[in-house]
Amino acid sequence: MPIDTLTLTAEERQKLYARPEGHFLDFKSYRVKPASLTKTLAALANADGGEVYVGIEDEPTGWRWDGFPTPEDANGHIQCFEDLFPLSGDFRYEFLTAADAPGYVLRISVLKTRDVKLASDGTAYVRRGAQNLAVKTPEAINE
Repeated sequence: MPIDTLTLTAEERQKLYARPEGHFLDFKSYRVKPASLTKTLAALANADGGEVYVGIEDEPTGWRWDGFPTPEDANGHIQCFEDLFPLSGDFRYEFLTAADAPGYVLRISVLKTRDVKLASDGTAYVRRGAQNLAVKTPEAINE
């Protein structure tokens, strides 16, 4: 299935930057290792869902758009996610571009799932605020 590409206006991009990271939202560098990012995806899926934007950098002065140079450069990330969450309708991908910003930002929309999702390290995580907490005991996983 092809991944759609949407173009944001400068105003839409500023509105995105104004949203605070937290329980439902995370911004990540496109340089993040895919396996590390699976912790965030699993945590969102095991909590209440949310969105991850891969290609937005955190800087002292605020957020900076710095996406993948081409959509194909995100293939390693998407392949890693598809390996962990195969044939899942719980994860949707879109590329975002902006006329005045470089590259393609990968937006991952994560729905709350019925089953427990594990990150690539084999651990279940849950999202609490802006952090991903490991869930290790069988009792906690059942909750």
